[in-house]
Amino acid sequence: MEFKGVRRLYYIMESPLPEFYRDANETIQNVIITLGVGCYLKLFRGKTEEEVINKLSDTGVDPMIDFYEDKIDKLTKVNVSLKKEMNDNYEEHIKKVEEQTVKINSMYNFEIDKLKQEIIIINNTNDTKSNTLLASQRDKHDEEIQRMNNTIETINGKTTMELGYKDEQIKSLNIENENKQSTIDEFIGRRKFKNNTEQGNYGEKIIDELVEKGLSWDKRAECVDSSKVGGSGDRIIKFSNGKSLMIEVKLKGVITKEDREQFETHYQKDFEEKKCDAALFLSLMSEQIPTIGDAPILHYEGNVGYYGLSDERTMSEKKHRIVRCIHEMYCKMGENENKVDDDAENKTGIYNLMLEILVNQKRECERVIKIHQNETDKNKSNLIGVNQKLNDLYREIQVKHIIIDKKLIDEKLYLSELIKRIREWKVENNITFRKGGHNKTIIEKMTLSELDRGYIIAKKIKQSDLE
Repeated sequence: MEFKGVRRLYYIMESPLPEFYRDANETIQNVIITLGVGCYLKLFRGKTEEEVINKLSDTGVDPMIDFYEDKIDKLTKVNVSLKKEMNDNYEEHIKKVEEQTVKINSMYNFEIDKLKQEIIIINNTNDTKSNTLLASQRDKHDEEIQRMNNTIETINGKTTMELGYKDEQIKSLNIENENKQSTIDEFIGRRKFKNNTEQGNYGEKIIDELVEKGLSWDKRAECVDSSKVGGSGDRIIKFSNGKSLMIEVKLKGVITKEDREQFETHYQKDFEEKKCDAALFLSLMSEQIPTIGDAPILHYEGNVGYYGLSDERTMSEKKHRIVRCIHEMYCKMGENENKVDDDAENKTGIYNLMLEILVNQKRECERVIKIHQNETDKNKSNLIGVNQKLNDLYREIQVKHIIIDKKLIDEKLYLSELIKRIREWKVENNITFRKGGHNKTIIEKMTLSELDRGYIIAKKIKQSDLE
């Protein structure tokens, strides 16, 4: 077992870095490294090398998921333990109360018997004295009974308070468990389902959510549930141009040959009944599709597309790629009708789509930061990442002179990237600006897009910004 664990760890260490890490810039790579070190310390601080190897060799599940599931299990056990302790304490308390009641009744009966004997004796001597003594004994007896009743009420009140406190603890632990599970599901997507039907509905509702939110290129598109019709796909998206796209969604780790054959049967039937113009097989947890391959791109032929997503991607990334895939299918459908757009217009649409997605992500991050202060740090980190992507995309747009929708521009970020580019151009070409003449020099000597030229003419950039 030790040899197999070492061999598996060696395999992990020798595996190539993930494509997402290799494609990321240095800042994102540093964030990934810092996050990884934090996770490692959280999971393995204080463990020996052998314990770490055993941990990594026993399972192939994401350590973070193991960590949260283990914590949930521990909290559940604490919950059960508290309930058991509560029940045991309650039963023990009832038992003690019953024993005290029996004891009191015994003492009471004993006192009664004693008083009866005294009454008999007193009656034989002096009626007045006997009545006085009897009243005194009765008062003492009543006081003793009242004292015992007060003791019982005190014990009952204390027990009730303890039970209430433990119930609050249990409720608090359950809420904490639900919140942590909700956070995990939001980040990586839901992994546990009651049955196959619930699992299937979860994947299909992702399509509903994206279409209902509004596709950037077709805000009037509608999503129809076709899963309840035998022999058909899960959803049909009806675009405003009259075209329809059938989508079959699979939320499972391994796509089988039978899954693909079932999809073929469904789209052939839908084509015959003219329910749709094209069909898409969408795998949400695996890029590997039988006879298609595992390349993370849309495989399209004869009005039929196949697209697989890696389970390692976050839910936000998956939704972004699904929208992009649906747009690509939409464009392919248009090509089949000999409606090929001009190359510049295609580029404009694609870049506008990418900009809109990133801008929407940026706005969503900003909105969440304002509403959820307890998640400020996390969302600020997301905002930094989105801003960096916007900066990268702005530079690409500037270099390639792409025509874009100005409404999608964050002017502050865009100008910041344009200033960096002008500074680099100035150094590379040994350019010197005359005082107050930087705008004219840039327009005359630097290759600019119409948008960049407009900012320069509008004097949005000061000469001091370029020093």
